[in-house]
Amino acid sequence: LEAFMANKRKISDRKYSKPKLRFHFGILILIFVLSFSACFALYMFSANMDDNFFEKQENKGKSTVEKSQNISEDESAAGSESSEESSSTTGVSNPVPENDAKDEAYLKECVLVADSTLFSTASNGRIKTVIGNDVLNASNVNTEKIKSSNGTITAFEILKVKQPSDIYVMLGSDLGTSSVDSMISSVSTFVGNVIGSLPDASIYLMQLPPIYTDSETLTNDMINSYNSKLLALANSCGVYCIDTNTILKSNAGSLDENYYSEKSGVINSAAYDVLCDYILTHTAE
Repeated sequence: LEAFMANKRKISDRKYSKPKLRFHFGILILIFVLSFSACFALYMFSANMDDNFFEKQENKGKSTVEKSQNISEDESAAGSESSEESSSTTGVSNPVPENDAKDEAYLKECVLVADSTLFSTASNGRIKTVIGNDVLNASNVNTEKIKSSNGTITAFEILKVKQPSDIYVMLGSDLGTSSVDSMISSVSTFVGNVIGSLPDASIYLMQLPPIYTDSETLTNDMINSYNSKLLALANSCGVYCIDTNTILKSNAGSLDENYYSEKSGVINSAAYDVLCDYILTHTAE
């Protein structure tokens, strides 16, 4: 009986046990070969049925490439337009172009920060408020203390007290003795501080006037180079820059003799009047 029952269980196990699945790599290769052959056969069949088949395929490829190039060009153009639009939204156009002249009262409302290049000539002139002294320059504008009605403080601190709406800056008397990079860096810091404290004020960087005669330490080429960097600084900071150099030049590229003071060695009162007239016709508003 036991033998009979054991034999019955073996038959039952064989009847209900599931066969195991086995993976054959050769079958996968066979499927790939058959699929490739079928696709190739269809491709050749289409080519034989259409005489212009290969020409159409070539044109299709060219069309895809051209379409991709057009998209790239459109994106580039859009980026350029976006950049121009971003530049135009700052409202800054440098050097400031000529426009309708402001009334003389404008000079009494604005403030001039100047070193020895312009300070002595401007201190008793048409611009009512002049901040500076004969020691102030581009390199020390952030540290030099200036006597004022509010005490002996820096030019920036005086501006914070006065809160002017229009600020003109001519700094660079140390050109030839100081590093140009350090001068530009110092002016940049000064402008940044003013922008931070007086965000609604219009700031104008005035380019240095030419000199009458080149020397071993200072030449008109050096002044031109400095003025170019001053213009670049104005553009990068989003402030204004006015070309107060060209209007005082002679045909030789140096300071016109009519604007030169032999006594001071810098520009005279006639040149100062020219600068004031230029300011009135070169404002941002």
